[in-house]
Amino acid sequence: MTGARATGSRRRTGLVVVLLTVTGCGAQSLSPEERTARCGDFAAAVARADLRGTPTEAVAREVADSLDNRLSRLGAPALHTPAVEIHRDLHAVEVAQRAGDSEKADEAAARAREAVSELAAACGLPESAFLGG
Repeated sequence: MTGARATGSRRRTGLVVVLLTVTGCGAQSLSPEERTARCGDFAAAVARADLRGTPTEAVAREVADSLDNRLSRLGAPALHTPAVEIHRDLHAVEVAQRAGDSEKADEAAARAREAVSELAAACGLPESAFLGG
């Protein structure tokens, strides 16, 4: 392998390790009590977006920002992956609303609801705990 390729490969490998550490993918599994508490906390935060519909720009931003610190506490990949998708989709709602594109905002909210279904199942909570309203 050439020096440039080896360096690039090491950088990518280092980045993957850092990302796995930061996102909690290497974390130990949560106890049932920890899982319930962390899922409940995340659900309460997401419910403020009232995803039964499409949140406003301000609400989507506020809720997505509030999820920043909560994401790292959902260490189990079955929880973390759909949680990241909800977070991403709320930011997409925010951007679409800011641009005045209600169709894209609605699509992003629909994707967030799909991720809520996955996370609710992984948490053992009803979807309604995440949807607000």
